[in-house]
Amino acid sequence: MRRRLLAVLMVLMGAATLLLSLPLAGSYADGRSEHLLLQRRSEAVRFADLADRMRTDAPAATGRPARSSSERTGPSARTTRCV
Repeated sequence: MRRRLLAVLMVLMGAATLLLSLPLAGSYADGRSEHLLLQRRSEAVRFADLADRMRTDAPAATGRPARSSSERTGPSARTTRCV
């Protein structure tokens, strides 16, 4: 009798633990998903900002080395701007 009671008690405790851990696991997964989504959005914004900066600052950034190389080589070097 005692053995059966202990077996039933262990099964009920296991079921209760499992049923109580499911909502906790669900909220943990939701929190991690939200964190991942926010992280991906911030990376997308950062990459978009970098691409915008590269698009707007590209002529100025490529113009400096071309000018310095033309100063070094003299007037025979010719630079063209590709758009």
